[in-house]
Amino acid sequence: MAGTLQRCLRTAGAWANVPLYHAMFPRRRIPERPLRRVGIFKADGLGDFVLAVGAIHTLVDRYGPEHCVLITSPIAEALARHEFPGVELAVVTPFSGRLWRSWSILRRLRGSPVFQQGVDELISLRHHRYLHQDLLLASIPHRRSYGLQHPPNAFDKEWTASRLRFDRQRDWPREARPGWCLDLECHHAVMSLLPGPAATPEQCVPRLAPRPSVPRESWVAVAPYGSHALKDIPLPMIADLGRHLASRHHLGMRLLSAPSQFSRLSGDAATLRQLGVPEVEVMLTQDMPALINAIDRARLLFSTDTGTAHLGGAADAPMIALIGGAHHGIFAPWRRSSRQRWLDWKLPCYGCNWQCIHPRALCITDIPHALVRQTADELLGLPAHL
Repeated sequence: MAGTLQRCLRTAGAWANVPLYHAMFPRRRIPERPLRRVGIFKADGLGDFVLAVGAIHTLVDRYGPEHCVLITSPIAEALARHEFPGVELAVVTPFSGRLWRSWSILRRLRGSPVFQQGVDELISLRHHRYLHQDLLLASIPHRRSYGLQHPPNAFDKEWTASRLRFDRQRDWPREARPGWCLDLECHHAVMSLLPGPAATPEQCVPRLAPRPSVPRESWVAVAPYGSHALKDIPLPMIADLGRHLASRHHLGMRLLSAPSQFSRLSGDAATLRQLGVPEVEVMLTQDMPALINAIDRARLLFSTDTGTAHLGGAADAPMIALIGGAHHGIFAPWRRSSRQRWLDWKLPCYGCNWQCIHPRALCITDIPHALVRQTADELLGLPAHL
């Protein structure tokens, strides 16, 4: 009964946003003196931003960093500054569950340069947009806009009320090519709308800016926490892999930690030692360069489906990533090369949008430990050992 009531309240709240959205939708403004020639909209989560870095690099190379402004989110700001140091950033709040909050956010943004002066070309690389993001895009003055309409499998019914229309737009791709996910296909579809030479598929694959080569060291990096608790890697799975890596490959474990996670991961490290992992430490990665450096130095990255896994793919690191069924195929799996392996456990309930019907996320927790060990052996260049 409680679950039914919660769903009813959530649906009622979503539809209550619709009249507010229509009342708040701004009239289009044509800029007189644009701030920049090109505005690239990717106000999103960290992993979603990583999926767009190949397309953004291609756009910045095409138009020049001095002619671009990148509209991004606070959580992706550090990576945006690291990857695109010569590009002006506009940092906005990407998500708002209540549109009366959007009104306050847009009012504050009205005086910022990009929302005041606008751009010539506005390119949206956010495809599965909420109404709040529609309002952000519509509030930026522009002469031409490019983007995709809302997806055929929208996660939230309020999206069907979208008023946003692009000057050049396409529907969502229906399927992804081998080694890609739908989000990468969407980036390529948007790039095909732009004037000038068509972007190649390779130009849309996530890649990090060139950096000095560093030798790989004798430890495996582990990123166990996802953006949703259901995505977290179970400690028994980490412990099983840790014991195997120590006995067969003589490799220790480093749990990658943001400052906010250090205390929790320190407790997990103590538990893993009790479970028989002989060498496990917490590695504090204070900033984005430190996280990328740790991924480059590790012999192997073991991660759940989160921003760190997408960074590992963009860095072409040897990686095992666990992926659940909630959005399977939309944001992952994808790979730069055979060095990246995504493991899953297919169930009939795939496509649940993390509205899990089980006591735990079986699509992650029931991935066989033997499969994880075998994949690690393959990536480390040794015969599979079950």
